[in-house]
Amino acid sequence: MIIFRPHRGSLAESMDEAKEFCNENEMKEYIITQLITSLGLKDKLTVEDIEIDKNSAVKDIRIGWEDSMNVCIISGMPFCTPCIGMCATKY
Repeated sequence: MIIFRPHRGSLAESMDEAKEFCNENEMKEYIITQLITSLGLKDKLTVEDIEIDKNSAVKDIRIGWEDSMNVCIISGMPFCTPCIGMCATKY
């Protein structure tokens, strides 16, 4: 199991959109679908373009996630910040 929350203006907003998945690939497919919908990036991204930065893992005591990690887009995208949210496997 893995949980994902997108970056939003506040932690509360982000947690309102948190979603749990059976595995990493399922999470990445969801992220791709959401980005295509919100940014109009049809046929521009694949699951291979989404990366979990396991070196960024930290304990987020605010929400109880033991291994909160950055979820990033690794291909060239038309925006500056490639980190699109956080995920965890121990929550």
